[in-house]
Amino acid sequence: MNWLFGPNRKSVGLAGTMSSRHTALLACGGPSLASIDKEAVRASGLTVMALNNTPKSFPCDLWLSRDAPSQFAQEIWEAPNLIKFTRIRFHQCTYAYPQTYYFRENQPWLTEQIFAPNDIVWDNTSGHGPRTSMMNASRILYLLGFRRIGLLGCDWQQTHGATNYAYPKRQRRRHVNYNNQLYHFMGQRFEMMRPLFEQAGLEIINATPDSKLEAFPIREWQTLRHPRGDSDAPVCIVAGPESAGNRLMAACLVQAGCHGSGSTDQPDPDALPVDRPCVLIRHDANDVRDAMLDLNGRRVFIIIVTRDWHANARSMVSRGHVPDLNAAKERLRSQLPQMMRMVESHRLPYVMTSYEALVADRDHVTSWVCSEAGIERQVATDSIRINTIESPEIYDANEKWKRGAPLVIDGMYGMGDCIYQRPFIRDRLKMHSEVYLRTPWPELYWDLESVGNLRFVKPDTQLRTQAQNANRTNQWRVPPLDIDSTKIKYGPWRLKQYGSIIRAMESILPLTSKPIFDCPPTPAATNYIDTLVRTNRPVAIVRFPTIRKEWRADARNCLPQYMQTVVDELRSTHHIVSVAHNADGHEWFVEEPQHVDQAFHLGELNVESLVALMHRASIAVGPVGWMLPMGLFCRTPTFMVFGGWGGIGRPDTLTDPRMDLSRFHACLPDNFCLCKRMKHDCDKTIDGKRFMDELHSFLERTPANVS
Repeated sequence: MNWLFGPNRKSVGLAGTMSSRHTALLACGGPSLASIDKEAVRASGLTVMALNNTPKSFPCDLWLSRDAPSQFAQEIWEAPNLIKFTRIRFHQCTYAYPQTYYFRENQPWLTEQIFAPNDIVWDNTSGHGPRTSMMNASRILYLLGFRRIGLLGCDWQQTHGATNYAYPKRQRRRHVNYNNQLYHFMGQRFEMMRPLFEQAGLEIINATPDSKLEAFPIREWQTLRHPRGDSDAPVCIVAGPESAGNRLMAACLVQAGCHGSGSTDQPDPDALPVDRPCVLIRHDANDVRDAMLDLNGRRVFIIIVTRDWHANARSMVSRGHVPDLNAAKERLRSQLPQMMRMVESHRLPYVMTSYEALVADRDHVTSWVCSEAGIERQVATDSIRINTIESPEIYDANEKWKRGAPLVIDGMYGMGDCIYQRPFIRDRLKMHSEVYLRTPWPELYWDLESVGNLRFVKPDTQLRTQAQNANRTNQWRVPPLDIDSTKIKYGPWRLKQYGSIIRAMESILPLTSKPIFDCPPTPAATNYIDTLVRTNRPVAIVRFPTIRKEWRADARNCLPQYMQTVVDELRSTHHIVSVAHNADGHEWFVEEPQHVDQAFHLGELNVESLVALMHRASIAVGPVGWMLPMGLFCRTPTFMVFGGWGGIGRPDTLTDPRMDLSRFHACLPDNFCLCKRMKHDCDKTIDGKRFMDELHSFLERTPANVS
């Protein structure tokens, strides 16, 4: 059971998100809080949780309220960077406030329940007897992962007529008397609970020197900082939107002497050395705040990197950070204002620079940043490469979006997926000076080399047929370092969001013109197939269902008897060629094909020959797999017999309305299973009469001489 709920009343997982060695300060609101150096607390980097109206006069990161929302200042509820915790009974009147979370109270107080899993003990929930939100704040901090809590403003005594709070509050004598009685009672309760705290690994320090609470040891709050907080070597956090130039800025700082990385592989903040400057990359305000918590008081310096909006947005889409330009612009609209509010609210030292400035004169910019951060620079940074061009004469950082810089595309590896990718590769060749495509099937793109400079990068694949085909050639290229790259992919959530494979790919690589769905054969392969398949009858290419040991998708296969039925129906009119790439122990038929004219079942036909055979064929018949996109792209009449796994592979996800679907037919089971499990025992039965009716109807509108 989760203990914390968001504005939608659904549980959120914040428990244990902070390292167990973190220290938090709990600002209780006593009058001594006013004498504490607020700037020193903020500069320490320690997390501060405040109670009641304390945030009005003391900076904090977290806040706990116990009473009705109207009891507390409106400015506290509206604070955008303050994480708020309150009781779920107040959800209806507070859910619209930013960063507000809710917890349920359990049953009336039992001492031994203070560390019960996922519970917040709301002492004496029946309304009888003393209670204090300090207990609940300690519990919440413990659930968040803090294991040491320092109490600030915990004076634990009040005097009538005196200032008893760090913020203005009127009191009557009876309120003062009640609070003093409460302090006495809760002091005894805390004393009784100390063994429970120690057993749970929670250390509570009273950081209020003249406090009357004697249950916990008294120490100055400054002694609670982690040793790394005393380091003078700063951690520079490069904080800008994705694709804004963060990696370039970080790389310059690394070369200037900082510990860190100018790549997407960022070091763990907990593992950073304390004796030298370090650099981290973070992209939004919450990530920066989390990094500061991980650094636990170490001095930080923020470097906000910006970039021309249009170039930034297009680069975000190209790299796959967002699905389209609209999403990129929305993210840019939110990230920078949030970052600025966070920096200002935490009073963090920062500078702002731009990707354009870094490209124009990265050495000067790096020197300036190091000077502002108090870092002694070690070496010059002119040698850092930007998009493979080292010349200092470059002045336009966004040239790639005007003249087309090289691009690396990490393609998908399946043969069918590589066919689906063709329109997107063609489109990018028109936009970029060079395209480096990582694929095991380069032969599927032989004709696109005339459209633009297409280079092939060898993939790292262990799947049998992919690896075998990749090893057929050694004409692989190594892409230059530091150029833009993107990855084509789709999965269940993308298919659900965009509706089809083509649309999912388009969300990553938006098309700039009408897509062309084609897959022409090579002249050599065409001649080879004409020599190999000698017949005067129209050719039917069939593929019977197989099982692959390395990629078991049994649910996708149709029942093999339907394929045999098609073969028997076509025997009198067609020359039937059966294809597969079986291997003992690796791939095998569900049922062996019967009565075919030619069989190429051991991978005798390479991918170029399969494409040429598809163009030669008058009809293609098979289960869902590579044959479906190849038939569509080769414009061969294709009769697909579906099995199961319809949550991933169904007609609407495997096709696109912009394709010519007049020669395509999908024969579905009577109870087409829309599961997403590759080994699900789907019901694949098709009524025999309906199957023959659909086949005959397809054959009638597919003349034998169609090619």
